[in-house]
Amino acid sequence: MALDKKKAIGRITAVFIISIVIWRLMLLFFGGAALGENIFRHIAAGIFTSVLVCILIFAIDHIEKKKMALSWNIFFGNLKGFGSGFLCWIIPAVISISIFAIAGFVTIQPQVSSATLISQAFILFAAVFLIEAFPEEIIRGYIFSSLEEHYSPWVALFVQTVLFTLFAFFIGSLYSQEQLLFIPGFGFLLGYFRMLSRSISFSMGFHAALMTFTQLLAPSRQLLEANGSFFVLRFLSFVLLPAIFSSVILHLKMERSKV
Repeated sequence: MALDKKKAIGRITAVFIISIVIWRLMLLFFGGAALGENIFRHIAAGIFTSVLVCILIFAIDHIEKKKMALSWNIFFGNLKGFGSGFLCWIIPAVISISIFAIAGFVTIQPQVSSATLISQAFILFAAVFLIEAFPEEIIRGYIFSSLEEHYSPWVALFVQTVLFTLFAFFIGSLYSQEQLLFIPGFGFLLGYFRMLSRSISFSMGFHAALMTFTQLLAPSRQLLEANGSFFVLRFLSFVLLPAIFSSVILHLKMERSKV
């Protein structure tokens, strides 16, 4: 058991280091600062990252002699989980933003036509999915499940949160006080959803929804202009309320599965 634990820690460390190398290579080849300026470069960088992460996980599974379970039922189950995570962010976020807008706390004005906004939203979703939600949640899922084989779920959750905060530091994502406050909490939240749902698909959907809409509001995109309280929009509507809603839904689902 001690040897198995050492092997698990060694493989987690290897996956962690190789993941950092993959993201650093992506930033080197595709230009980190330029990703936000060119959406198609963003997508290409996402494809590069996702492919390398899939190769890494397939290689690790081969070393560990694990069989990849692939079937239509698993595919549709993951799709359902992804959709649930996406909707569990969208529903409370849209409702709360609407209420806060009516109350005058925030205003969001489109800067482009509806057709352009919708098309750009789909393109941004693809970019966010490929470069963030898909590869990051696969790595997070591997680390969490590997830790959970030897430690309690809460220890696994804490350790993966620390590792992903370090990961963000090494790839240059902790570039501001806002990011320093956001990333550890977001990493914990996604790991918590992984722990409750027993799958990476819910976390992946939640991750994709939040970051797609965050990108839509980025001033550099010039798609939507948001004015008003940062606390209301970014913390309450984008993080806290969707997190509470998602946690309640997942806990209810857990209780139903016990019956």
